Amino acid sequence: MITKREFLNTNGCATLGWLTHHQKGERPPLTFAQENRFYIGTRIGQKARDQFPNGQLISGINNQSVIATTRMALQKTQNGVFFEAAFEANDFIAKADIVRKIGTVYHIIEVKSSTEKDLSKSEGREYVEDLAYTVWVARKAGFNVEKTSLWFLSKDYRLGDHASKLFSKIECTQAVDMLVPVYDSKPNSIQATLQNTNQPTPKPITDCKNCDFNHQCYPDFDAMTIYQIPGLRTAKHLEVGRRTAQDMVGEKLNDTQKRAVDCIIDQVIYSDQTAINNEMQEWQYPIAYFDFETVSPPIPIIPDTKPYERLPFQYSLHIAQNKNQSIDDYEHREYLADPKNMEKSISELAQQMADDLENCQTIVAYHDSFEKG
Repeated sequence: MITKREFLNTNGCATLGWLTHHQKGERPPLTFAQENRFYIGTRIGQKARDQFPNGQLISGINNQSVIATTRMALQKTQNGVFFEAAFEANDFIAKADIVRKIGTVYHIIEVKSSTEKDLSKSEGREYVEDLAYTVWVARKAGFNVEKTSLWFLSKDYRLGDHASKLFSKIECTQAVDMLVPVYDSKPNSIQATLQNTNQPTPKPITDCKNCDFNHQCYPDFDAMTIYQIPGLRTAKHLEVGRRTAQDMVGEKLNDTQKRAVDCIIDQVIYSDQTAINNEMQEWQYPIAYFDFETVSPPIPIIPDTKPYERLPFQYSLHIAQNKNQSIDDYEHREYLADPKNMEKSISELAQQMADDLENCQTIVAYHDSFEKG
């Protein structure tokens, strides 16, 4: 069976789709970050289910049994809510987070662990595409899906609010309906691509930069230095064959991009020592070299915070009293929060930070906009 991930990957990049399909059993172990994302997704999905206390979870020993159980459950129920319902049509399979059945019509809801996105802009397109695939398969399987929605975490939710306020619920039936006919034209080409024993010839696109397979497609990917030029819209350049910094000489670039191209070609590090010295001349002692670490809980854990708000749980501070002081003699101060009592810890962190910095005339941070925030 062809999954949503395989369909959408192939639709965006034939090579990525083919590799996703043919290397199912060869994926490396999940990283901690990936495990954490799955944990967050599962937890938020459960919060969404909690809003339908009479909902029914569809389960089975394999995809075929889940598909069969879904069809039986939906056929024998006049009105109901179902979680993880599965649909199959022409060897394409899809699972829906939440399905509401009202008489003979269906409402499919997909729950996302991110905060609300503008579905009319590029930031929201992948979410609409994701939902449209599920709807396309469900309709092909014979289910009358008349309404579709995306649930995002609400930026307005605060700890203590009623659970119904946790999600920003956006109906997107019109946007989904516009994509479904597009998907109608895809099955034959996608099946042909995935069933081919030969990997498609890769074609460099913007998404290659962060793709897990970029070095597999291009063993010399690190030499494709066009991806290292900051702020460059690579799509149009890749389309005409530009892949390296050398290919960008003579192209229209801003000053920062031109500097990056020169540094890549000459293999040098840019350093404006005069500007650095002038800036450092303004620093007054004592100087505090300061660094925060933060955590961003998807569901607020202390009052007056929103989903994914950054909460500082640790800082490290080194204080230089004068320019002649050895770095080994800098005074070190720090704070580490108690994860079981974050509300109290953050108050303590703020107070101790204020005390530790009280006599410092200059605060130096690696990324000052982050620290200020």
